[in-house]
Amino acid sequence: MAVIVRGWVECGCGNSSAFVTALREPRLSRAILALHRQPGRDWTVAELATESGLSRSVFAKRFQETIGVAPLRYAGELRMRIARTWLAYDRMPIERVAERLGYTSQAAFSRAYKRITGISPGSSRRP
Repeated sequence: MAVIVRGWVECGCGNSSAFVTALREPRLSRAILALHRQPGRDWTVAELATESGLSRSVFAKRFQETIGVAPLRYAGELRMRIARTWLAYDRMPIERVAERLGYTSQAAFSRAYKRITGISPGSSRRP
């Protein structure tokens, strides 16, 4: 859990106090941990709600209110933070990043990456 919090804070990802609050709530923390353990899984809100032991609607509302973003948006942003690290620091090929994060093609990954980060995956590489 400490690794997740440190990664969140280091990347400057949103409101860290809201994130810590969510991790302190046992039901939400189970869903967040599941996302971090399996970022390449094609999660649904219903599956995350099941992880948390809440109904789909209660989970979605509580997640949005606590974290400040919808659960699937959080999942997408998490994937792109991981992708950015793999591309910039680990120099992993784009195709491999796409595969590890559960995308069916490099093109699908590249579109998602650009939509979420505003830049292409290739632009994230460090010189």
